[in-house]
Amino acid sequence: MRLTVSSYVAALELRIEKLERRLTYARSRKASVALHEQDGPPAAEHPQDRKDSLANIRAAIHRKAERKRENSDVNALVSDFGYMSINATTRDFEPTLSNMTFARLMLAAVTNDPLSDPQTPGLPAKQTAHAIVHYYMINIYPLFPLFQETVLLSALDDMYQQDRNVSSTNKWLVFMVLAIGSMAQSRSNHDECYKNGVEFVSHALQFADRALQLGSVSQIQSLALFTQYSTLDPAHFDSWQLIGATCRAVVDLGFHQDPVTQGQTDRVALDKRRKTFYCVYALDRAISMVHARAFSFSDDSINVDLPAMSGIGRIASVAGTITGPQSHDPAILLFQLRRIQSHWYQTLIQSDPNQPIEGADGDTASFIWQVCQDMREWDESLPETLPIGIRELFNLELKYSYVYCLAPSARAPVMTAYGRVLIFEYAIAYLDHVYGIATHGSADPNPSFYTYHDALRVFFMGSQFMAVLRDAGDAILAGASVPVPLSLPGKAPPPPLPTRTSNEDNLTRSIRCLERVKVTLQKYGERWLDAQSLLQSFDTLSEGLIKDLKAKQQQAMGARASIGTSKDPVISELAPSSCIMRRFLVSEEEQVDILGMTEGYSARKHIASLLREAAIPAVHLDIHETDRDASDLPGAEALEMADPYAVWRVKSEYFCMGLDPGCVGLELSSRKLPANKLGFAELDQVLRLTRNNVLVRLTQDCGLHVHIDASALDLNEQRQFVCLYLITENVLFSLCHPSRRVSEWCCQVYDSSRLASKANDLIKKGGHVSDCGEWPLAKDVPARMHLMHRAIHDLDSEELRNGLMQSYVPDTRNALAMKIVGQGEYTFEFRHFQGSFDSALIQNWTRVCLGLVMAAKGLGHYRQPPASQLYDVFYRVSCRPEEEAWKCLLRVLDLGDIIPFWERMRSSYASSQDGGLDAHSELDPGAWGRVSQYLPRVD
Repeated sequence: MRLTVSSYVAALELRIEKLERRLTYARSRKASVALHEQDGPPAAEHPQDRKDSLANIRAAIHRKAERKRENSDVNALVSDFGYMSINATTRDFEPTLSNMTFARLMLAAVTNDPLSDPQTPGLPAKQTAHAIVHYYMINIYPLFPLFQETVLLSALDDMYQQDRNVSSTNKWLVFMVLAIGSMAQSRSNHDECYKNGVEFVSHALQFADRALQLGSVSQIQSLALFTQYSTLDPAHFDSWQLIGATCRAVVDLGFHQDPVTQGQTDRVALDKRRKTFYCVYALDRAISMVHARAFSFSDDSINVDLPAMSGIGRIASVAGTITGPQSHDPAILLFQLRRIQSHWYQTLIQSDPNQPIEGADGDTASFIWQVCQDMREWDESLPETLPIGIRELFNLELKYSYVYCLAPSARAPVMTAYGRVLIFEYAIAYLDHVYGIATHGSADPNPSFYTYHDALRVFFMGSQFMAVLRDAGDAILAGASVPVPLSLPGKAPPPPLPTRTSNEDNLTRSIRCLERVKVTLQKYGERWLDAQSLLQSFDTLSEGLIKDLKAKQQQAMGARASIGTSKDPVISELAPSSCIMRRFLVSEEEQVDILGMTEGYSARKHIASLLREAAIPAVHLDIHETDRDASDLPGAEALEMADPYAVWRVKSEYFCMGLDPGCVGLELSSRKLPANKLGFAELDQVLRLTRNNVLVRLTQDCGLHVHIDASALDLNEQRQFVCLYLITENVLFSLCHPSRRVSEWCCQVYDSSRLASKANDLIKKGGHVSDCGEWPLAKDVPARMHLMHRAIHDLDSEELRNGLMQSYVPDTRNALAMKIVGQGEYTFEFRHFQGSFDSALIQNWTRVCLGLVMAAKGLGHYRQPPASQLYDVFYRVSCRPEEEAWKCLLRVLDLGDIIPFWERMRSSYASSQDGGLDAHSELDPGAWGRVSQYLPRVD
């Protein structure tokens, strides 16, 4: 319950004034009626009797109306409690003064499903009660020392003595501890522990009026215990409402501020006060974060030092007895973690993203790295004497915090590649760990304080895990090496990856992780019905992903089996365990000097043969481009697949024929390569084999084509990608040689496409931007850009492909194109670069293209930023001067490590007159001899 307007005292004063006015009015009415009866005529006179009768009726009507007004005012007063600020120092809100009490009001607000009356007369057997209290003191009290242990033990002993008088507050304490201790040991909502917990809390609620009485420290403690129980029993009570009321009591009693005067004699009392505050603080932070809601009070409003740290003492073993105070120091460690979590949660989630982060120089990444380092240092400082169960709990909290902190937020809407890998690894580590705890088969299934909120955390971690797989699943599954971002001088480095416990590939790990999420939620569903709905939701969300992952696993197993059995080099592919993207690189116009051989057939055959001898699947073609099945291609008779991009292809390039006597035009087109070490290593091998065995010269008529299969993007993501590309097109061209900007084969989409032509026609007809839609900066961009964006979001894939074509040359592609690569499948084609055998250039350009596509993927999904936010980010980048814009773009795409490479490339353009990056390649001295033996003799 959130109570936030006027005060309860003011409301009562207003109520008293109303009642006084009504009392005066009632007295005047009574006097008037009495005077009328005394002065009236004899009763025998019928007319007067009639008047008296009318007066009585009128008085009865007034009394009835008065009762209605009073009831209405009472109802209005009670309904105003939802908006009033109930001052916790008010002591007259008690059952002796009215039927309405604070406890009854609280129960009405926080109860989900009412409890039945107690079915048993009172306490369980003394031995049973001591066992439950012992469990609570071992596993829960060290984290939440809300009361003195001696108070609990004395109250428990007194309640078994018939002649002892025990206060309602102490009875509440005993029954709540029994309820929490029982419920924490439950595995199913049908077992005895669950039934006992519900029974004990039913007994506790009989003392709620006094235990929750306003104006005392015991009220805070009682509410905090009630909140603890609610996290274990969400079917009956709402923990979010309860922690709100508890925090309100803390603030009203001033516990959120240390006393101004702190005498030496009050150190013990001050320490207890601080522990009480931080127990509530820890609960509030945990509950608010798991529900993704605002904290009850900000860190700026509190001024409370941590309780004294006395060193980690011995905590009794499970077999020990409850004798003497237990160490509360694990609670101090929890409080420290909650303060770190509170800091980054308020900064990343709750604060205004337009305001700079204090002390971080506006760099969100540096802030995230710093708080991750703070949490890592906290973890490394945990004492060796910490109990295993509590250490496990802290370890899970750390992994959960890492993922929560790294996940996309208003402050950091764009995920980095390294951030995705961190989330992937820490999510697996968390989910594997919690799976082991949830499915533990020992007699002590819950070695620490695990609640329904852990089921919410499992769902959250599973959702984040699926999000990174959908964003960059192929790269992650292929185990692609991701460079660790460089930290600024004096700033914290990014967190390290967790230690892997197995050598399994990421595909296998991912499938097992998703299955374990479902098993864990299923186990939790046996305890909490609410977790069953989480399982159903996760089943729905993960069904398609799991199906795709298992299909890839079967495909990878089949590929590995074929490698082990096939002797034909054409079909013995160096297939990786999984393919990152359906993407291939094309290095074009390699002219092979074969002394006038017509169409260079022998050269094509020779190059394909070289590749096959190196166990690289390759075929030679006698046409420029092909839509034929791979099974029909020359040299591929044994291939039984319909994908023409499953093999390398050596093709004729007719546009280069006759340009240089003694040379023929050829095009070398790769198969689909994974964008990881395996794919780039294969590319290096092909280029090295070709250059060492063939005299290669390059032309600049067509560009280097980088194809990224758009079937990995749904239609909406294809549209979002094209919109992002339009915004950054000029920046991308700044990475290319200036000659590419005037090439007719890679014209800019913004200027030469059919989309641009239609937008220009609308502008000429008087069209204008009437509204900015959901893109805040749309009002600042040119009208053509905005109209093109509006049009793109109304197109299907085929219409989008046609829209990217040149407007003045039929079926001619621009710098960005879409190609049909299968039934209903499309590929994006980047045509910006000229031909090159420079492997580093190919790899780094591919990373830029892939980064741009990945930025558009998943926008608007769960915990992903809307497309409009990313449009704004990229538009701000494109508005910068050219020398700054391309560097800023690479940083946004998390490609800052390749900035030095592109600086060297851009510098080389000044000395290059023709735009060719590899004007002449050097020939290995023995290469011509190896080539000539394959050529027919020419007379």
